[in-house]
Amino acid sequence: MARDSDGKAYYFNELTGETSWNFPEGAPPADPTPAAEPAEQPGFVSGDVIEPQQLSISDMPTMGTGPMVGVTSGGGERTMAEVFGDGLPKLLLLVIASFFLMVQAMIHAGQRPGNGNIAYAVAVSIVSFVLTLAFLAFGKYRPAEFASRTLNFKQYTFSMPQSFALFMIVWWGFGAFILTFYDPYTVPSNAYIAIWVGFVCCVLYLAGTYSRVGSAFRSFSEISLQPSVTALYGLIFASGVVFLVSLGYTKFWTGSFALVTGIISFAISGLTYFMLQTKRLSRGQTKASAALLLVLWSLAVFLLTFDLDVEKDFDSTHTTIHNETVVVPVDDHMDAFTKGGNGFLATWAGAFCSFAFAYHEFVGVELNFKRAIRQSFSIRHEADGISPV
Repeated sequence: MARDSDGKAYYFNELTGETSWNFPEGAPPADPTPAAEPAEQPGFVSGDVIEPQQLSISDMPTMGTGPMVGVTSGGGERTMAEVFGDGLPKLLLLVIASFFLMVQAMIHAGQRPGNGNIAYAVAVSIVSFVLTLAFLAFGKYRPAEFASRTLNFKQYTFSMPQSFALFMIVWWGFGAFILTFYDPYTVPSNAYIAIWVGFVCCVLYLAGTYSRVGSAFRSFSEISLQPSVTALYGLIFASGVVFLVSLGYTKFWTGSFALVTGIISFAISGLTYFMLQTKRLSRGQTKASAALLLVLWSLAVFLLTFDLDVEKDFDSTHTTIHNETVVVPVDDHMDAFTKGGNGFLATWAGAFCSFAFAYHEFVGVELNFKRAIRQSFSIRHEADGISPV
């Protein structure tokens, strides 16, 4: 406060030089906490002009399987694991399977020239081997183009991994169907195992490149089905496999029996499943269906998976040696059923599912071998030591 020449008091602000006759009202105290800066939205940068942020192609994730990948933390070249993600082990295993099939098929091509199915096996393996190596090399040495290149078909757009997975699933699917169901790799061998390993790798890689396929796989594995429904699913699948395999053995009466078994079991299992879902089947009818399926598949195991020498006498070839006719039994009698092929596995799977279905319907208890085996080999800690469960 100060006084003018007349002696009248007034107020003077020494900091700002402002004067006032009235006592100035103080401004509200300032908040010691600094005002928070507005959060930047993704894709925008702060400044006078807000513009979309431009991403370089090296910052974009690859379209393959696995988590989002980009440049390494040091800004160096991306590794194959970063480019291909979780799909890399499947692709490497696919290369190995293709190589094993290629070697075995080429050996057989030299031994049996002119066999069309063996030539087809050679083609399946070589195409898969070359394309997979080229696919890996392209992603390794040109990762930016690998991540950005797409294939447009009508209104659909496919990335490089998606296009590769689609082609391979079709290529190996036909190969597995023709080569392991009919000829020449119907029984376990290096080629047989390589074919199915290659096909499974393609399925898994496809599930990784398509989110919907992967979600469907995960959802199906998490579904908790009723025991009877699970057994019927297995019976329907086993019936279809037995039917397809039997088409190559109709010259044997056991092959014809396998054909009829597949048709009858498929019809009964499918009808039973439909009637159970619509609640149109009584408890007695369900038991009758379970009993019939159990008898049918028990006969199938005995007649199809055991190598019946009696039948070979009726299915023989006649060869003339030194003007004498010699009867030579056939050497491919039901091999897919008797030597561990698709038919053998499907027949035993059908028998197991029919037993599980009958056990549940007649005993009223779920047959869970998986849980029983897991509990048998698990251990628990008790107060007096460790004892098996």
